[in-house]
Amino acid sequence: MKFVILKKEMLNRNINETSRKGILTMKKSLLASLSVAGLGIGALLTVSVVAPASATATLPSTDHIYVYDCSVPYNDFQLFELTADGTATAIGSGFATDNGECPQQPAYDWKTGKAYFVYQTTVYATDLTTGVTTAGPTTSGAGVAAGLKGTPYLAIAPDGTAFVQYDGYQGTIDLASGVVTQFPSTYNRDQGAYYIMPFAYNGVDSLPFAINADNTTNDATPYPNQLSVMSQATGDINFPTGGVTIPGYQNEDISELYAMAFDSSGLGWLIQTDQSVSPTTSKLVSMDTATATVVGQGDIVDSANSNALITYAIFIASPTPSLPDTGANSGINLGTVVGIGAGLLMAGAVAFVIARRRTA
Repeated sequence: MKFVILKKEMLNRNINETSRKGILTMKKSLLASLSVAGLGIGALLTVSVVAPASATATLPSTDHIYVYDCSVPYNDFQLFELTADGTATAIGSGFATDNGECPQQPAYDWKTGKAYFVYQTTVYATDLTTGVTTAGPTTSGAGVAAGLKGTPYLAIAPDGTAFVQYDGYQGTIDLASGVVTQFPSTYNRDQGAYYIMPFAYNGVDSLPFAINADNTTNDATPYPNQLSVMSQATGDINFPTGGVTIPGYQNEDISELYAMAFDSSGLGWLIQTDQSVSPTTSKLVSMDTATATVVGQGDIVDSANSNALITYAIFIASPTPSLPDTGANSGINLGTVVGIGAGLLMAGAVAFVIARRRTA
Protein backbone atom coordinates (compact mmCIF):
# COMPACT_ATOMS: atom_id res chain seq x y z
CA MET A 1 0.00 0.00 0.00
CA LYS A 2 1.37 3.37 -0.99
CA PHE A 3 0.83 6.46 1.07
CA VAL A 4 1.35 9.99 -0.20
CA ILE A 5 3.35 12.12 2.23
CA LEU A 6 2.36 15.73 1.86
CA LYS A 7 4.84 18.49 2.63
CA LYS A 8 2.98 21.19 4.49
CA GLU A 9 4.25 24.70 4.04
CA MET A 10 5.39 26.47 7.13
CA LEU A 11 2.73 28.82 8.44
CA ASN A 12 2.97 31.71 10.89
CA ARG A 13 6.14 33.03 9.25
CA ASN A 14 6.02 36.33 11.04
CA ILE A 15 5.00 36.25 14.68
CA ASN A 16 4.73 40.06 14.69
CA GLU A 17 1.91 40.14 12.13
CA THR A 18 -1.31 41.91 13.01
CA SER A 19 -4.15 40.06 14.70
CA ARG A 20 -5.97 39.98 11.35
CA LYS A 21 -3.10 38.08 9.81
CA GLY A 22 -3.02 35.86 12.88
CA ILE A 23 -6.63 34.91 12.28
CA LEU A 24 -5.87 34.20 8.63
CA THR A 25 -2.98 32.06 9.73
CA MET A 26 -5.30 30.03 11.95
CA LYS A 27 -7.65 29.56 9.02
CA LYS A 28 -4.79 28.47 6.81
CA SER A 29 -3.66 25.96 9.41
CA LEU A 30 -7.16 24.59 9.63
CA LEU A 31 -7.43 24.28 5.86
CA ALA A 32 -4.05 22.62 5.64
CA SER A 33 -5.04 20.16 8.37
CA LEU A 34 -8.30 19.41 6.59
CA SER A 35 -6.43 18.87 3.33
CA VAL A 36 -4.07 16.40 4.94
CA ALA A 37 -6.92 14.60 6.72
CA GLY A 38 -9.08 14.48 3.61
CA LEU A 39 -6.29 13.33 1.35
CA GLY A 40 -5.01 10.82 3.89
CA ILE A 41 -8.36 9.23 4.71
CA GLY A 42 -9.48 9.33 1.08
CA ALA A 43 -6.28 7.71 -0.12
CA LEU A 44 -6.48 5.08 2.59
CA LEU A 45 -10.05 4.13 1.74
CA THR A 46 -9.45 4.16 -1.99
CA VAL A 47 -6.14 2.32 -2.00
CA SER A 48 -7.27 -0.30 0.52
CA VAL A 49 -10.23 -1.17 -1.71
CA VAL A 50 -8.54 -1.38 -5.09
CA ALA A 51 -5.06 -2.58 -4.20
CA PRO A 52 -4.41 -5.93 -5.92
CA ALA A 53 -3.34 -8.98 -3.98
CA SER A 54 0.46 -9.01 -4.07
CA ALA A 55 1.24 -10.56 -0.71
CA THR A 56 0.11 -13.62 1.17
CA ALA A 57 -3.54 -13.48 2.11
CA THR A 58 -5.17 -13.72 5.52
CA LEU A 59 -8.16 -16.01 6.04
CA PRO A 60 -11.18 -14.39 7.75
CA SER A 61 -11.42 -15.55 11.36
CA THR A 62 -14.90 -16.97 10.74
CA ASP A 63 -13.71 -19.25 7.92
CA HIS A 64 -12.07 -22.68 7.78
CA ILE A 65 -10.13 -24.21 4.88
CA TYR A 66 -10.28 -27.98 4.40
CA VAL A 67 -8.65 -30.45 2.02
CA TYR A 68 -8.84 -34.21 1.43
CA ASP A 69 -5.47 -35.93 1.31
CA CYS A 70 -4.46 -38.45 -1.36
CA SER A 71 -1.06 -39.54 -0.09
CA VAL A 72 0.35 -42.49 1.84
CA PRO A 73 0.00 -43.42 4.71
CA TYR A 74 -3.39 -41.78 5.23
CA ASN A 75 -6.77 -43.48 4.76
CA ASP A 76 -8.99 -42.57 1.85
CA PHE A 77 -10.87 -39.28 2.15
CA GLN A 78 -8.76 -38.15 5.11
CA LEU A 79 -9.88 -34.64 6.03
CA PHE A 80 -7.43 -31.90 7.05
CA GLU A 81 -8.01 -28.32 8.13
CA LEU A 82 -5.48 -25.78 6.83
CA THR A 83 -4.21 -22.49 8.10
CA ALA A 84 -3.53 -19.71 5.59
CA ASP A 85 0.09 -20.82 5.21
CA GLY A 86 -0.77 -24.44 4.36
CA THR A 87 -0.19 -25.99 7.80
CA ALA A 88 -2.54 -28.99 8.04
CA THR A 89 -4.28 -30.63 11.02
CA ALA A 90 -6.04 -33.97 10.61
CA ILE A 91 -9.76 -34.21 11.45
CA GLY A 92 -10.72 -37.78 12.32
CA SER A 93 -9.13 -40.76 10.57
CA GLY A 94 -10.77 -40.78 7.15
CA PHE A 95 -12.51 -43.69 5.44
CA ALA A 96 -11.84 -47.26 6.58
CA THR A 97 -9.90 -48.01 3.37
CA ASP A 98 -6.57 -47.00 1.86
CA ASN A 99 -6.92 -47.49 -1.87
CA GLY A 100 -5.55 -44.14 -3.00
CA GLU A 101 -9.03 -42.71 -3.56
CA CYS A 102 -8.88 -38.97 -4.32
CA PRO A 103 -11.92 -36.66 -4.36
CA GLN A 104 -11.96 -33.87 -6.91
CA GLN A 105 -13.37 -30.40 -6.28
CA PRO A 106 -15.70 -30.83 -3.30
CA ALA A 107 -17.94 -28.05 -2.00
CA TYR A 108 -19.35 -26.81 1.30
CA ASP A 109 -23.13 -26.72 1.71
CA TRP A 110 -24.26 -23.75 3.83
CA LYS A 111 -27.66 -25.41 4.31
CA THR A 112 -26.42 -28.62 5.94
CA GLY A 113 -23.03 -27.49 7.26
CA LYS A 114 -21.40 -30.48 5.56
CA ALA A 115 -18.98 -30.93 2.66
CA TYR A 116 -19.97 -32.93 -0.42
CA PHE A 117 -18.22 -34.52 -3.35
CA VAL A 118 -19.17 -37.01 -6.06
CA TYR A 119 -16.78 -39.89 -6.62
CA GLN A 120 -17.29 -42.74 -9.10
CA THR A 121 -21.08 -42.26 -9.28
CA THR A 122 -21.59 -41.95 -5.51
CA VAL A 123 -22.44 -38.79 -3.55
CA TYR A 124 -20.41 -38.49 -0.33
CA ALA A 125 -20.97 -36.17 2.65
CA THR A 126 -18.40 -35.25 5.31
CA ASP A 127 -19.05 -34.15 8.88
CA LEU A 128 -16.53 -31.37 9.57
CA THR A 129 -16.42 -31.95 13.32
CA THR A 130 -15.58 -35.64 13.21
CA GLY A 131 -14.10 -35.89 9.72
CA VAL A 132 -16.36 -38.88 9.04
CA THR A 133 -17.32 -39.28 5.37
CA THR A 134 -20.53 -41.18 4.56
CA ALA A 135 -21.57 -42.65 1.23
CA GLY A 136 -24.93 -41.43 -0.03
CA PRO A 137 -27.03 -41.96 -3.16
CA THR A 138 -25.82 -43.20 -6.53
CA THR A 139 -25.98 -40.64 -9.33
CA SER A 140 -28.58 -41.00 -12.06
CA GLY A 141 -30.17 -39.01 -14.86
CA ALA A 142 -31.70 -39.87 -18.22
CA GLY A 143 -29.65 -38.64 -21.18
CA VAL A 144 -26.96 -37.19 -18.92
CA ALA A 145 -23.30 -37.33 -19.96
CA ALA A 146 -21.37 -40.03 -18.13
CA GLY A 147 -18.84 -37.53 -16.75
CA LEU A 148 -21.52 -35.60 -14.87
CA LYS A 149 -22.56 -38.80 -13.11
CA GLY A 150 -19.04 -40.12 -12.53
CA THR A 151 -16.58 -37.89 -10.68
CA PRO A 152 -17.69 -34.35 -11.58
CA TYR A 153 -16.52 -31.07 -10.12
CA LEU A 154 -18.98 -29.63 -7.62
CA ALA A 155 -20.04 -26.09 -6.62
CA ILE A 156 -22.85 -25.30 -4.17
CA ALA A 157 -24.79 -22.02 -3.87
CA PRO A 158 -25.99 -20.63 -0.50
CA ASP A 159 -29.56 -21.73 -1.30
CA GLY A 160 -28.40 -25.33 -1.66
CA THR A 161 -28.38 -25.50 -5.46
CA ALA A 162 -25.51 -27.78 -6.47
CA PHE A 163 -23.79 -27.41 -9.83
CA VAL A 164 -21.64 -30.03 -11.54
CA GLN A 165 -19.30 -29.82 -14.51
CA TYR A 166 -17.03 -32.30 -16.22
CA ASP A 167 -15.67 -33.12 -19.68
CA GLY A 168 -17.38 -30.25 -21.45
CA TYR A 169 -20.76 -30.62 -19.78
CA GLN A 170 -22.49 -28.60 -17.05
CA GLY A 171 -25.59 -29.27 -14.97
CA THR A 172 -27.11 -29.49 -11.51
CA ILE A 173 -27.34 -32.36 -9.03
CA ASP A 174 -29.76 -33.13 -6.23
CA LEU A 175 -27.43 -34.16 -3.42
CA ALA A 176 -30.19 -36.01 -1.56
CA SER A 177 -31.21 -38.21 -4.48
CA GLY A 178 -28.17 -38.10 -6.76
CA VAL A 179 -30.29 -37.08 -9.76
CA VAL A 180 -28.31 -35.02 -12.31
CA THR A 181 -29.92 -32.58 -14.74
CA GLN A 182 -27.72 -31.53 -17.66
CA PHE A 183 -27.62 -28.08 -19.21
CA PRO A 184 -28.19 -28.18 -22.99
CA SER A 185 -24.89 -26.75 -24.17
CA THR A 186 -21.19 -27.68 -23.99
CA TYR A 187 -18.14 -25.42 -24.07
CA ASN A 188 -14.44 -25.35 -24.92
CA ARG A 189 -14.23 -28.91 -26.19
CA ASP A 190 -10.93 -29.45 -27.93
CA GLN A 191 -10.55 -32.78 -29.74
CA GLY A 192 -12.83 -34.43 -27.19
CA ALA A 193 -11.04 -33.00 -24.14
CA TYR A 194 -12.34 -30.35 -21.80
CA TYR A 195 -10.07 -28.03 -19.93
CA ILE A 196 -12.22 -26.73 -17.10
CA MET A 197 -10.74 -27.79 -13.79
CA PRO A 198 -11.18 -25.58 -10.68
CA PHE A 199 -14.86 -24.82 -10.13
CA ALA A 200 -16.43 -23.13 -7.09
CA TYR A 201 -19.25 -20.86 -5.95
CA ASN A 202 -18.36 -17.38 -4.66
CA GLY A 203 -20.97 -16.47 -2.05
CA VAL A 204 -19.93 -12.80 -2.01
CA ASP A 205 -20.53 -12.34 -5.74
CA SER A 206 -23.33 -14.96 -5.83
CA LEU A 207 -21.66 -16.52 -8.86
CA PRO A 208 -20.06 -19.84 -9.79
CA PHE A 209 -16.53 -19.41 -11.13
CA ALA A 210 -14.54 -21.76 -13.34
CA ILE A 211 -10.96 -21.75 -14.59
CA ASN A 212 -10.41 -22.46 -18.26
CA ALA A 213 -7.23 -24.52 -18.40
CA ASP A 214 -6.34 -24.92 -22.06
CA ASN A 215 -2.73 -26.10 -21.87
CA THR A 216 -2.54 -27.35 -25.44
CA THR A 217 -1.26 -25.75 -28.63
CA ASN A 218 -3.41 -27.67 -31.10
CA ASP A 219 -6.16 -25.05 -31.17
CA ALA A 220 -6.12 -22.78 -34.18
CA THR A 221 -6.38 -19.96 -31.66
CA PRO A 222 -5.77 -21.32 -28.15
CA TYR A 223 -8.03 -19.93 -25.48
CA PRO A 224 -6.30 -17.80 -22.86
CA ASN A 225 -6.33 -19.39 -19.43
CA GLN A 226 -8.91 -17.39 -17.54
CA LEU A 227 -11.04 -17.15 -14.42
CA SER A 228 -14.59 -16.96 -15.75
CA VAL A 229 -18.19 -16.91 -14.53
CA MET A 230 -20.64 -19.70 -15.35
CA SER A 231 -24.30 -18.90 -16.00
CA GLN A 232 -26.51 -20.44 -13.33
CA ALA A 233 -29.37 -20.70 -15.81
CA THR A 234 -27.69 -22.17 -18.88
CA GLY A 235 -24.22 -23.32 -17.82
CA ASP A 236 -22.73 -20.90 -20.33
CA ILE A 237 -19.07 -20.00 -19.72
CA ASN A 238 -18.04 -17.06 -21.88
CA PHE A 239 -14.67 -18.02 -23.33
CA PRO A 240 -12.51 -16.33 -24.29
CA THR A 241 -13.86 -12.80 -23.74
CA GLY A 242 -15.84 -13.11 -20.53
CA GLY A 243 -13.10 -13.88 -18.02
CA VAL A 244 -9.97 -12.46 -16.43
CA THR A 245 -6.70 -13.79 -17.86
CA ILE A 246 -4.52 -15.43 -15.21
CA PRO A 247 -1.03 -13.83 -15.11
CA GLY A 248 1.84 -16.31 -15.29
CA TYR A 249 -0.34 -19.29 -16.14
CA GLN A 250 -0.54 -19.09 -19.91
CA ASN A 251 1.34 -22.37 -20.32
CA GLU A 252 1.35 -25.92 -19.01
CA ASP A 253 1.56 -24.61 -15.42
CA ILE A 254 -2.20 -24.05 -15.58
CA SER A 255 -2.67 -27.81 -15.24
CA GLU A 256 -1.27 -27.60 -11.69
CA LEU A 257 -4.33 -25.68 -10.42
CA TYR A 258 -6.69 -28.48 -9.43
CA ALA A 259 -9.39 -27.12 -7.14
CA MET A 260 -10.78 -23.81 -5.86
CA ALA A 261 -12.86 -22.34 -3.05
CA PHE A 262 -13.85 -18.84 -1.91
CA ASP A 263 -13.76 -17.36 1.58
CA SER A 264 -16.31 -14.98 3.09
CA SER A 265 -14.42 -11.96 1.74
CA GLY A 266 -14.67 -13.25 -1.84
CA LEU A 267 -10.99 -14.22 -2.11
CA GLY A 268 -10.19 -17.40 -3.99
CA TRP A 269 -8.06 -20.21 -2.51
CA LEU A 270 -6.69 -22.97 -4.74
CA ILE A 271 -4.69 -26.18 -4.65
CA GLN A 272 -1.56 -26.19 -6.80
CA THR A 273 -0.26 -29.73 -7.20
CA ASP A 274 2.78 -30.35 -9.39
CA GLN A 275 2.91 -33.93 -10.66
CA SER A 276 5.99 -33.30 -12.78
CA VAL A 277 8.31 -33.40 -9.77
CA SER A 278 9.17 -36.29 -7.49
CA PRO A 279 7.84 -36.43 -4.91
CA THR A 280 4.61 -34.74 -5.97
CA THR A 281 3.91 -31.63 -3.93
CA SER A 282 0.80 -29.60 -3.15
CA LYS A 283 0.72 -25.91 -2.30
CA LEU A 284 -1.97 -23.56 -1.08
CA VAL A 285 -2.33 -20.43 -3.21
CA SER A 286 -4.73 -17.48 -3.17
CA MET A 287 -6.33 -15.61 -6.07
CA ASP A 288 -7.91 -12.16 -6.37
CA THR A 289 -10.98 -12.48 -8.62
CA ALA A 290 -10.53 -8.96 -10.00
CA THR A 291 -7.00 -9.56 -11.30
CA ALA A 292 -6.73 -13.39 -11.22
CA THR A 293 -3.30 -12.89 -9.64
CA VAL A 294 -2.09 -16.07 -7.95
CA VAL A 295 -0.04 -15.75 -4.74
CA GLY A 296 1.72 -18.67 -3.07
CA GLN A 297 0.66 -19.19 0.55
CA GLY A 298 2.80 -22.19 1.48
CA ASP A 299 3.38 -25.93 1.14
CA ILE A 300 0.63 -28.14 2.55
CA VAL A 301 2.27 -30.03 5.41
CA ASP A 302 0.86 -32.19 8.21
CA SER A 303 1.56 -30.36 11.47
CA ALA A 304 1.74 -33.66 13.41
CA ASN A 305 4.67 -35.20 11.53
CA SER A 306 5.80 -32.72 8.85
CA ASN A 307 4.61 -35.03 6.06
CA ALA A 308 4.04 -33.23 2.78
CA LEU A 309 0.44 -33.84 1.72
CA ILE A 310 -0.86 -34.44 -1.78
CA THR A 311 -4.33 -33.14 -2.52
CA TYR A 312 -6.60 -32.22 -5.41
CA ALA A 313 -9.59 -31.12 -3.34
CA ILE A 314 -10.30 -27.97 -1.31
CA PHE A 315 -13.38 -26.33 0.19
CA ILE A 316 -14.05 -23.56 2.71
CA ALA A 317 -16.65 -23.52 5.47
CA SER A 318 -17.82 -19.97 6.17
CA PRO A 319 -20.88 -18.11 7.50
CA THR A 320 -23.86 -18.09 5.17
CA PRO A 321 -23.53 -15.05 2.85
CA SER A 322 -25.96 -12.28 3.66
CA LEU A 323 -25.64 -10.30 0.42
CA PRO A 324 -28.38 -10.46 -2.23
CA ASP A 325 -27.71 -11.83 -5.71
CA THR A 326 -25.36 -9.06 -6.81
CA GLY A 327 -24.69 -7.21 -3.58
CA ALA A 328 -25.94 -4.02 -5.24
CA ASN A 329 -28.49 -3.37 -2.49
CA SER A 330 -26.24 -4.03 0.45
CA GLY A 331 -25.94 -1.28 3.07
CA ILE A 332 -22.47 -0.26 1.93
CA ASN A 333 -20.83 -1.83 -1.07
CA LEU A 334 -17.60 -1.47 -2.95
CA GLY A 335 -18.84 1.42 -5.07
CA THR A 336 -19.94 3.31 -1.98
CA VAL A 337 -16.55 2.91 -0.29
CA VAL A 338 -14.70 3.99 -3.42
CA GLY A 339 -17.06 6.94 -3.78
CA ILE A 340 -16.44 8.02 -0.21
CA GLY A 341 -12.71 7.71 -0.72
CA ALA A 342 -12.82 9.71 -3.95
CA GLY A 343 -14.95 12.38 -2.32
CA LEU A 344 -12.56 12.79 0.55
CA LEU A 345 -9.65 12.95 -1.86
CA MET A 346 -11.41 15.70 -3.80
CA ALA A 347 -12.32 17.66 -0.68
CA GLY A 348 -8.82 17.32 0.70
CA ALA A 349 -7.29 18.45 -2.58
CA VAL A 350 -9.51 21.53 -2.74
CA ALA A 351 -8.71 22.49 0.83
CA PHE A 352 -5.02 22.00 0.21
CA VAL A 353 -5.08 24.24 -2.89
CA ILE A 354 -6.93 26.98 -0.97
CA ALA A 355 -4.43 26.77 1.86
CA ARG A 356 -1.50 27.06 -0.53
CA ARG A 357 -3.01 30.06 -2.32
CA ARG A 358 -3.60 31.91 0.93
CA THR A 359 -0.05 31.34 2.07
CA ALA A 360 1.44 32.64 -1.19
